[in-house]
Amino acid sequence: SNSSYIRNMAKLLNRKGIRVTALNARGCNKTPLMTCRFYSIGHVDDAKIAIEYLRKRYPSSPLFGIGFSLGANWLSKYLGEVGSATPLIAGLSIAQPFDFEILSNWIDQPFNKFTYNKHLVAELLKFYTIHEQTFSSNQSIDSQEVLSSKTLREFDKNLTIKIFNYDSTDEYYKRSSSRYFLHGIAIPHLILCAADDPMMPSSQIAYDECLSNPNIILAVTEKGGHLGWFNGLSLEETWYDSIAEQWISACLSVAQKS
Repeated sequence: SNSSYIRNMAKLLNRKGIRVTALNARGCNKTPLMTCRFYSIGHVDDAKIAIEYLRKRYPSSPLFGIGFSLGANWLSKYLGEVGSATPLIAGLSIAQPFDFEILSNWIDQPFNKFTYNKHLVAELLKFYTIHEQTFSSNQSIDSQEVLSSKTLREFDKNLTIKIFNYDSTDEYYKRSSSRYFLHGIAIPHLILCAADDPMMPSSQIAYDECLSNPNIILAVTEKGGHLGWFNGLSLEETWYDSIAEQWISACLSVAQKS
């Protein structure tokens, strides 16, 4: 992975003797996209396959899951879908989106529309352009429509819901939101969020759903931004790195005793 937050976390955990595997989404990080089915905000099948592979490859090793931002939604949704069948002994989601219905309306507000929305759409269009030849094999995709997308909702309407067979963007956002899967999480799972996250309003944090599941610990800090929580002036040292180390050590200790 080229993501700084993943690489920094990996360095810290490696120093503690913990091996790290990073999951790159389909078509990302210079990997080829072999079919039209790319990644989406709620598609967790690839994560399931990767985790099952690691279980078979390292049967005697305890497995932990850590997700950042969109990856945090994937992890929580995956854990909720599979319940006690997961081979993971604990999870950690950092800067997690819970509700894409709320987020889609939030990011369409004037300021967000011309900042975050515009940037995210530009990245998605860049991704589409790289893999346009692969997408062209799907007759339901109109390349001009996709490339004319100005918002995330337009991009999802013109491409994503067609690839993943949703009837509407509203259905896609609801069925992709981890909020509706939290009740199924059956292992210790720590979720870290910042109330001042500029990418996600605090109103989308699923307090009730987290509180109703004793396996979930929800920690919401007053400050932290989106994947911030920096220690001092360093852009490599974060508060959540040390939290991850402590959480993994604690869960491993409990698992070994039981």
